[in-house]
Order: sequence, then C-alpha cells, then structure tokens
Amino acid sequence: MRLPDRYEIDRFFRDHGARIRRMAIAALVLLIVVVAGYWFFEGRTRRPPSIFDTPVDDVASFFVSPDFNRLSVQERMELIGNFVKRFQGLTQSESAVLSAFMAGLTGKTMDQLRENVRILARDFMKEGASGYFSIPPEERARYLDQWLVEWMKFGERMERGEERAMSDEDRLAMVKRDAARGREREAQRGPDASQWSERDAVRIMDFWRREVESVATPSEQGQIMRFMQDLRKHVGG
Repeated sequence: MRLPDRYEIDRFFRDHGARIRRMAIAALVLLIVVVAGYWFFEGRTRRPPSIFDTPVDDVASFFVSPDFNRLSVQERMELIGNFVKRFQGLTQSESAVLSAFMAGLTGKTMDQLRENVRILARDFMKEGASGYFSIPPEERARYLDQWLVEWMKFGERMERGEERAMSDEDRLAMVKRDAARGREREAQRGPDASQWSERDAVRIMDFWRREVESVATPSEQGQIMRFMQDLRKHVGG
C-alpha cells in the first residue's frame, strides 16, 4: 500500500482543516468536562458540616463517609463531641430523622461506619505513641500524664457534651486513685489476681485484634502496643 506523500497530506488538511479543528475542539471540551465531573463527584473532599446549623441526617451522613477520616484526630474528636452536644438537645422531629437514618445503615454504609471508628481509634493511639517515642525518656512520664488528661476530657465530651468542671491535677489523681484501688482488689484476691490479669489482658488483645489491628500496619501495631504497656506501668505505679 502506497503511503500519501507530503503534498497529498497538505491538500487533505486544506480541504478538511476546518472540520478537523472542530472535532479537536469538541474532543478537548469533552475531556475537560469528564475530568471536571470526576473531580467534582469523586475526587473532591467533602468538607465537614456545621454541626449546629446543618440538618441532622446530613451531619450523620458525614460520619459514615470516607471524608471523615481525612480530618485530623483533634478535628474528628471535636466534631463528635459537638454532635453529642447537639444530640442532647434534638427536637422530636430531629430525633425521628436521626432514628430513621440510623435504621437505614446497612451493608457498605454500616461497614464504612465501623471502619471510621477503627481508623479513629488507630489514629488516636498512633498519635499518642508517636509523640511518646519522639521525646527523651526523662520527659515521657509528663507526656503520659498529659495524654491521660486529654483522653479523659474526650470521654467527658462524649458522655456529657462538655468537659467536667475540674482541674487536670484532679483528673490525674482520679486515674491513679482508681488504679490503686484496682491493685488493692487484686491483692485481696490472692492467687487468683494473676489469673484475672491474664484474662483481662486477653480481652484487651482480642479487642485490639478484632477492631483496630486490621487498619494498622505491623510497625504501627508494635509501637502502639509498647506505648500501651508503658502507659499501664505508669498508671499502675
């Protein structure tokens, strides 16, 4: 088969140049539309909603979206705490909407919610462990105290919608007082104390493997477990 020479090619473009340009422009426009559409519907990160000004089902839907995991640990915790605070003051109609939304969580949506909870637990522990091992050993006891205080404050926001009116020193004293009582109960049980501790350790490990380990890398798992061991020793004295 003979290939067209340069003159034939030039003549073809002279005769059909306008049509070719129109087709090229149309193809370019189509490409731009496709890319923009993908970015808008798939690639765009959904911004967190305003907790107190957004319909309750729209707020709840953000918690079960992958975009929730793109927030920092602090942002996720604050978002949950504010939602709990709003939940305590829901109107009857808002409660009905939220109940209907929760009842409709099935399949992939429910799986995503569980995944988000696991990832938040992993990120919270990972952040604590990373900060702990990045500082000199002589500063780690103070770090653990601060970490415990922040954990307690988060729990208070989850339960009450706000932090309790008490000092950080009182919070730490409460933790260590509870730990001392636990040691006393173990001592009173005598030989069974070690057995109880073993069972408790097994339950903790089961929870870790069942809920969090699947979303943590091997290096993250090792660092978090060492952090938790040191935290337990610190609280136990």
